[in-house]
Amino acid sequence: MLAAAPFAASCYDTASHVCVDGLRCPPGWVCVDGADRCFEPVDVERARACVGKEQDERCIDKGADGVCRDDLCATIVCGNGRREPGERCDDGNTTPGDGCSSDCQLPCGDGTLDDGEFCDTDPPIYLYCVDERYDLGALDCDPSCKNITTDRCQSFSWTPSKHDIPTDWQLADVWAAGPDEVYAAGFIGPVSQETIIACSLLAQCGLLVRYDGATWSKVWLQWEVPPLTSVWGTADGQIHVVGTRGHALHYDRENWTRTELPMDMQFASLWGDGRGHLIAVGQKNWFSGEEDYQYEPLAMIFDGHSWIEMELPIQTQPRSDYLANVWGTDINDVYAVGEQGWISHYDGNDQYRWTLQRQVRYGEHLLAVAGHGDTLLTVGSQGAGLRLRGSAWEPMPTGEDGLLLDVSFTTDGTALVVGDDGVILRHDTNSDDWQRESNISAERLWAVTGTSGKVAIAVGENGTILHRRGVDWARLSIPPVPQPDTHEPPTIHHLRVDDMGCTYIAALSDYIYIMPPSPAEPGELVQLPVAEEDGIGPLWGEDCGADLYVYVGDEGLMRRVGGEWRPMDLPDSRLLRGLWRDRAGNTFALINKGERVVRHDGGDDSEWEPVGAPLNADLRSIHGTPNGELFVVGRDGAAFVYEGHEWRDIRYQFPIPLRDVWGTSPDDIYAAGDQGTIIHYDGVTWTRQSTPFITDELETIWGVSSNQVFVGDTSGQLGYYSGTEWSPVRSPTRAAITAVWASGWPGQLIIGTATGEVYRAEQFATSSAIPASTAAAPRAGRP
Repeated sequence: MLAAAPFAASCYDTASHVCVDGLRCPPGWVCVDGADRCFEPVDVERARACVGKEQDERCIDKGADGVCRDDLCATIVCGNGRREPGERCDDGNTTPGDGCSSDCQLPCGDGTLDDGEFCDTDPPIYLYCVDERYDLGALDCDPSCKNITTDRCQSFSWTPSKHDIPTDWQLADVWAAGPDEVYAAGFIGPVSQETIIACSLLAQCGLLVRYDGATWSKVWLQWEVPPLTSVWGTADGQIHVVGTRGHALHYDRENWTRTELPMDMQFASLWGDGRGHLIAVGQKNWFSGEEDYQYEPLAMIFDGHSWIEMELPIQTQPRSDYLANVWGTDINDVYAVGEQGWISHYDGNDQYRWTLQRQVRYGEHLLAVAGHGDTLLTVGSQGAGLRLRGSAWEPMPTGEDGLLLDVSFTTDGTALVVGDDGVILRHDTNSDDWQRESNISAERLWAVTGTSGKVAIAVGENGTILHRRGVDWARLSIPPVPQPDTHEPPTIHHLRVDDMGCTYIAALSDYIYIMPPSPAEPGELVQLPVAEEDGIGPLWGEDCGADLYVYVGDEGLMRRVGGEWRPMDLPDSRLLRGLWRDRAGNTFALINKGERVVRHDGGDDSEWEPVGAPLNADLRSIHGTPNGELFVVGRDGAAFVYEGHEWRDIRYQFPIPLRDVWGTSPDDIYAAGDQGTIIHYDGVTWTRQSTPFITDELETIWGVSSNQVFVGDTSGQLGYYSGTEWSPVRSPTRAAITAVWASGWPGQLIIGTATGEVYRAEQFATSSAIPASTAAAPRAGRP
């Protein structure tokens, strides 16, 4: 503590008095117990408030907040130019709008949009990630209130690298061996022909970068190198790189070495067989002596010892000036594509001679080629696409009209294509169609590499690096079956996924389609013993259809066990509204137009038993929690909970029709209904949640946890709850969403519509670019 006697102890007035602790105070000054100096009478209360406190410590003076200054409690005053406890700023005045508010608080975070603020951190700003080309999530305000951030945004498929990548990195190719070993090649500088020519002539600006699972960094090379165009490696860590001016680099897991081939060789793409052979393609250029350069295509092979120029076929007009890409299954089966749509093939002959296979339509340039199994794909300019199956090439139109610059396969057979304006296409092995994948970047993408499963990395101009974290919306194929004679499309009445990942789709008059978790496995089309023209009602399936409950109207509830159907005679079959099955194998049915709940224990000889008394309400949906509680909701805000003995009325205070219910526990229940209503029950009361982007009727709600909940409405709008707020989800449809299901997030999200469509999106549960367990398949590079 600070102590300062008003005079020296060795010289004092005889009229002074001595305090209890021996301190002597002069006439007119008083003692304060516990203090080590004297005070004027007017300051006694302020002094007592600071007894035992340090300088600048908080105190209370006559009920007001203060701070101890020189052993006296000084009331905090905004505008005195001193930042005191409780103040976030003090600029010497109480003028608002100058960066410090009238009560000495910083405006950022005060819940209002002040001068100089673009946004405010509290409350939520209600701006959404879908407006920034993401798929779900809410935008946030940075701590300075100056900028919007996308930190909470998510994408189904492609997301940008979270690392700060210099925008002058121009990345032409990428190759990956695992999550902690990814290489990308290119050059440094703006994207222009002048820059590339200058870098090539001066043999500088070349760029090789590596991702170690945490950061991207430049690979140090002891030489200045020209633009690098292609990178390829092996699972044991050997890395090969080629570029312009005849540059070829090799990393043997310890050191880099360089081979300088003739400077007129401009390599565009590199491929290897993993056993020491490499093939690089591109073009040769030389000065013709007529003030012009001449060009011709180039192919070189490395036989394990040296580079050898290969013999290319003589082409008829129009001839090709360059080869853009190379790929092979092994050294005896290699394909190269290039300008004017020429496709060449090398069969491994000792003369290193290529043969000409075919040419596509004049004016189309083929820029990339890759294969998987018995399928070979090549893509190029004007959205060109060709597929080789067996020995025949066939057109494979992509529907695009720009440049498609690279193609790569994942090990599960999915083809990925990238190109101009950030376009990313996907082609599945069991489909003849191309599908666009969502991507927030509009930069040109030069290269893509696919790895195990569905994970991939794409790179491009201006430092663009994208990681594929999932699969975009894809419409699931349902086998065609006879439909009732009606002009209305089949509605997806019910959609459910069991613990094994099998999807049950009820949309047809007398069929249910059971889709396995793997797209490569065939689904099962289950025909019901009777037809229901109004559509199949609630269903419940387990073990991929081994145990299946389906409601079929007048016929009541049917159960299939071991492939055999048998009726499950309900006490009253008038319109079953919902089914729920608990972990013990009990099945609960919401019957009699939702007025009663009955239970069946699954036994062959068991009967349905009532669950509590009749509810005498028009109820629409039933849901159970893991602990065994049952919740039902319906018209006019009706809501009930059954906790093992009787139903308890927990009706919502407003008479809004509630159409569906879902939850995790007795104090974490969500219900959805008309007018965009979403309400939450905390075990005591219902609270309406804010969803300003939803105004139509909500037909369905489903979740995974208290911070992962999804809803769908009658206009095709999807909503997602993150645990703090709701935000819109990019939807693949404008049709009414009648069913939604999620397995976890990351995980799968599946929706069904009133027009008979089923869509699925997937987000992978991985934080790495590539799974550690696999290495990349051999792939081609990019010029």
